[in-house]
Amino acid sequence: MHELHNCIIIIGWISLYFDDDAIFNERVGILWSLSYFIVDLLYFMSKFDAPNTLHAALCLTLGVANYTTPLLITLRMNSRAAQCELSTPFLHVSRETRKPLHFVLFAIAFTLCRMLYIPVALIMPNRQRGMEWTHWVMVALVAFYGLNCFWYIKILRILITGGKKAKKVE
Repeated sequence: MHELHNCIIIIGWISLYFDDDAIFNERVGILWSLSYFIVDLLYFMSKFDAPNTLHAALCLTLGVANYTTPLLITLRMNSRAAQCELSTPFLHVSRETRKPLHFVLFAIAFTLCRMLYIPVALIMPNRQRGMEWTHWVMVALVAFYGLNCFWYIKILRILITGGKKAKKVE
């Protein structure tokens, strides 16, 4: 399944490189990512995993917006958003190997791809084309960033403690 996820990134690169729907239609990547996140949503709902269910729901919501909103299609926002997923292969390697170096590489990728890149992508529709901050898409993007902040705090805590649980004071 991880390989299918990585296709979202590659499709995004292709779309951004050509930046022309006559050569490579932005909606190809959107449809690919929507199908992936539908499966993700169902899987994480069945596991009662609230953060990942929220992630999948937000990605689906934003994917539909990317498909139906001319401004977002023009900006190729889905392809830009797919670049956030560059941190995910590092997560999978880190989980599989449990090596500290792999987790550090994941933390660096997460920082670059999500904590720094999402705000840049967030201001594009607002600054370049005047989408209001109160538009539901912008609100969903801010919620998506907030979810990533939640995960980032967990990542930083693991980096600081080395993954050891704090002792409870009685």
